[in-house]
Amino acid sequence: MAKVKDLLDAEANSLASYLEKVKASMERILELRNFRGQAEGMEQVELDRLVNLSESYYDDINILHKDVSYLSKKRIEGKIYLAQNGLYRIDGVNIDLKEGYPIELFIEVEGVATWQIGRLIREHSSNKYCFLGESSKGYLLKPGMLAAIRLASLTHSQTDSCQGHQV
Repeated sequence: MAKVKDLLDAEANSLASYLEKVKASMERILELRNFRGQAEGMEQVELDRLVNLSESYYDDINILHKDVSYLSKKRIEGKIYLAQNGLYRIDGVNIDLKEGYPIELFIEVEGVATWQIGRLIREHSSNKYCFLGESSKGYLLKPGMLAAIRLASLTHSQTDSCQGHQV
C-alpha cells in the first residue's frame, strides 16, 4: 500500500508542476491579445485560435491544478472532537476546523462506507457544523468521526486557526 501511495504522490506532484507550467504558458498567450489586429493572414488565425483556446480552458486548467495540488499535500487523519471553543479539531492537529474548511470524511453513502472530499458548512440557526461532500448531501459532524485534512507542511508553531493551513 505504501508503494502505491508513493507512486500517487510522485505523479500528483509531477502533474501539479506540469499544470503550473501550462497555466503560466496560457497566461503568456492571453497577454498576446494585445497583438490582435497587428498580425496578418495565418498568423492572425493562429493568434486568435491560441487566445480563444486559452480563454476557453484557463478556468478548467486552474481548477484541475488546484485539485491536483490539494491531493499532493500531506494528509493527516484522525478522529474529530469538539474543542472547548466550540469548533471541531482532529486528534493531534492543533487547527480549528471552521466553515469552508476543506476536509475529508469517512462516511456511509448509500450503504457503503467511503472517504469523501468536501468542505465544512455551518448551520447558522443551530450553530452546528456539517460536511458537504461529493454526494451533495450534508452530514452532521459528530465527535469520533474519522476525518483527514491536507497540510502543505507541519510546523511546531501551528496556530489554533486555519492560518497555518494552505489550501
